[in-house]
Amino acid sequence: MTKSHKHLTPYKYRNKFITLSQVVDNQYTPIPDPFLAKNQESYNKVMFIIKNYLEKYETILLSRFSNDQNP
Repeated sequence: MTKSHKHLTPYKYRNKFITLSQVVDNQYTPIPDPFLAKNQESYNKVMFIIKNYLEKYETILLSRFSNDQNP
């Protein structure tokens, strides 16, 4: 996901737009769009990157919710 995806977001939600890398690492790192990959190998590489970010985000969310539930 790159910052250009913000323009594909409906106008009323653009001020809430944040990339996956910003959520996980607190800094912007461009992630290429997997659907623009030229071959299966490129697609798999990008999907692996996205999977890693999603796993990190899962860990962040689980830790936040477990902290909220156990005061």
